[in-house]
Order: sequence, then C-alpha cells, then structure tokens
Amino acid sequence: MGERMDLTIGEILERQKRLQELNHARWGGLSPDKGRSSLLWAIGEMCEAADVIKKEGDEAIMQDADTREHFAEELADALMYVGDVLLCYGIQADTFSEVYRNKCQRNRTRWEKDETLDETP
Repeated sequence: MGERMDLTIGEILERQKRLQELNHARWGGLSPDKGRSSLLWAIGEMCEAADVIKKEGDEAIMQDADTREHFAEELADALMYVGDVLLCYGIQADTFSEVYRNKCQRNRTRWEKDETLDETP
C-alpha cells in the first residue's frame, strides 16, 4: 500500500518536527526566536513562488510540467517554514485546524453585513 498523497496539518507538522530533529545541530532547534526567522524565510519562499509567476507566467504554470513543479516546490518550501513557525510557537495541529475553520466561516459571512449597507432604501 502506497503513501497517501494528501497531507494533514498534523502530518506536515510531524514531518517538520522530524526534519528539525535530524538537523538540530545545523538548524538550531525550535524556539520562538527561530519561529520569527522561519516566518521571514516563509515570506521569502512565497516571493520565489511569485517570481515564477512573474518570469514564467500563469500559462506556463498551468501547461508546462517543469514550471508547475518548480512553482509547487516554492510553495512547499513556504509551507515547510510555516510548519516550523507553528512548531516554534507550540501551536498544535488541532488548534490550527480549528482556527483555520473558524476563519473560513467568518470569511464566508463577513461581507454580508457590508452589502446590506450599500442598499438604498
């Protein structure tokens, strides 16, 4: 039986934790100070993903397998650093998942009230 292709938040954090343990001497471990740096690295990786869009274009990402993989790899790098941030600040997968779900729910309804303000009587 093969490995599942989709990942849960818990699996992402577990994989990041193992990577951190394997590279503790090189990377310095997990701490809030490291979390701050990891957040900055995540932003840098998102900028690298944006550079793929800028340099290669949307069509290349959609049509060219190598460009699509490069783009996805930059996003994976960013997600790995976000995982490190969560670990560094002790945010568990279930807590993050709950916050994410709540945020999605708020975003579904947050502009409904604003739309009623635009209506003229």
